[in-house]
Amino acid sequence: MQLINIDKARYRKHLNIVIGGFIVTLLILSLVLGQLLIASFGQEGINNFRYNFLGVVLALLACGAVLHSVKNSLFFKEIYYVWQVKQIQNLIFRKLKKIKAAAENDEANALIILLYYYQSLQQVYHLMIIR
Repeated sequence: MQLINIDKARYRKHLNIVIGGFIVTLLILSLVLGQLLIASFGQEGINNFRYNFLGVVLALLACGAVLHSVKNSLFFKEIYYVWQVKQIQNLIFRKLKKIKAAAENDEANALIILLYYYQSLQQVYHLMIIR
């Protein structure tokens, strides 16, 4: 995966909108679905925790499905890119000891992976700094 330049202000704005929208949508859907389930299946005098919990799970699945369906949209471009970079960083980090050992033996692929890893860490770090 190639590293691309990201407009920090646009990325932060879109990320904040997505996080806020996710939280509000999850909250509203959880309450609505929980109340619908309680109204449909609930009984007097019995704890309805399971219906509230099921409402939260269903709301989480609905929000996840919406996020999955819009992940390739123009609005999500930077957010999805950074998410993918972080996943790759995690994969590299898990094998970092072996990669560093290979880099000490001047293996080209290991050096390329380390270069990518450190450049991507720097890029994500600069995106996360709030100024």
